[in-house]
Amino acid sequence: MESGGVSSVLNTCVVSDNTTLKELGLTLLLNLSLDNDDNKVGLVAEGAIGRVVGALRGGNSNCRAYAATLLTSLAMVEVNKGSIGAYPSAITTLVSLLRDGKRREKREAATALYVLCSFPDNKKRVVECGAVPILVEMVGLGFERAVEVLELLAKFKEGREEIGRIDGFVAVFVEVLQSGSSRCVVHALSALASLCSYSEELGWEVMRQGGLEICLRLVEDENEKTCRKAATLMQTLRKCQLKFKILN
Repeated sequence: MESGGVSSVLNTCVVSDNTTLKELGLTLLLNLSLDNDDNKVGLVAEGAIGRVVGALRGGNSNCRAYAATLLTSLAMVEVNKGSIGAYPSAITTLVSLLRDGKRREKREAATALYVLCSFPDNKKRVVECGAVPILVEMVGLGFERAVEVLELLAKFKEGREEIGRIDGFVAVFVEVLQSGSSRCVVHALSALASLCSYSEELGWEVMRQGGLEICLRLVEDENEKTCRKAATLMQTLRKCQLKFKILN
């Protein structure tokens, strides 16, 4: 990759007020980033993050979707995850796209956040930017990637606490268990197991809404991951039952 050529694309296309040029620049950068990991690292070193974040705010819907996809690609390299997350307004802008974007923009922003959240500090940033209630709403609207992001956030303290504050989130996840795709069900089971492991109150709410009966059905599922995750959640819920009996 020749840095001069990349710099030219960045400066004349991605930052252009011309939507066609901006979209072309983002597409070329995305193709470069997909070529190999060295290109991903090189693009970030040359200042791509700031320009891509700028494109998330401007241009048309296609430009914003391409910009989110480009951030996802750049974040596939571990060293870039921290750089993107620490860049001022990067995660905030992705969360704004989750809230206000069209369907494709929401999907691409959620995917970018999913990749970024494998870096521990970024989980906290995502929660602090107010993503959790938006993600729960997206789950209710059928966005599979939102379930996966929430599963990651449920694995750390601040994420669990924020998810637990959302009214109606248990009902949304139980609905996923009942009618979601196999992939969604697996991630929803995992998220609920993490949440209920730290809160008997949430465990009882899941059981009140039929979660234990659903798990009894899912442990017989053909999908091995579904069976395993359902068994884990069922064990967690039964521990909640046992603790309640001991305390009473």
